[in-house]
Amino acid sequence: MHSKTGPLSVHGDANYEGLQAGLNYAIKGSNRVGETALNIAYHDDGGDPDQADCCQGIHR
Repeated sequence: MHSKTGPLSVHGDANYEGLQAGLNYAIKGSNRVGETALNIAYHDDGGDPDQADCCQGIHR
């Protein structure tokens, strides 16, 4: 989750790009960690803390 819009959006793009760069470095663009495929979903919280509820329970 990151703020692509709203009052914290100034940080949103940098957070997204940093995550992408770290993942690309760590997994060399394979979208896998060992035998496990990664499925990363992004959610714009709009800078609203109440939007964090949207992601509860999706971790496995």
